[in-house]
Amino acid sequence: MIMHALDKKYGLVNTPSIVGNRVMQNLICYKELPVWTAQTIPQGFKNQHNTKAGTWAKLQIYQGELSFAFLDEAGQVQSEHLFTPEQQPPFIQP
Repeated sequence: MIMHALDKKYGLVNTPSIVGNRVMQNLICYKELPVWTAQTIPQGFKNQHNTKAGTWAKLQIYQGELSFAFLDEAGQVQSEHLFTPEQQPPFIQP
C-alpha cells in the first residue's frame, strides 16, 4: 500500500433537504483525522472495521493508491477497489 490520505467523519444534520422528489439527510463534517501515509496509518484501519452507527467516512487520496474492500456484516468481501487521486472513494456508509 502506497498512499497519502485524509479521513473525515460525517454525521446527520437534523434538517433534511429535498432533492428532486427524494428527502435527503444533510451530512456535516464533525471530525477530521490527520493525513496518513503508508507508514503512519493506524493499524486499526488496516484491519476489518466498521464506521460508528450514523457515521459516514470520506477518504481523500492525495498521492499513491489504496486497496480497499467493502464487506458485509458477516465480513465477506462484497467488492474490492483501488483508489487513487484520480479515482477517489465514495462516502463510506455505516
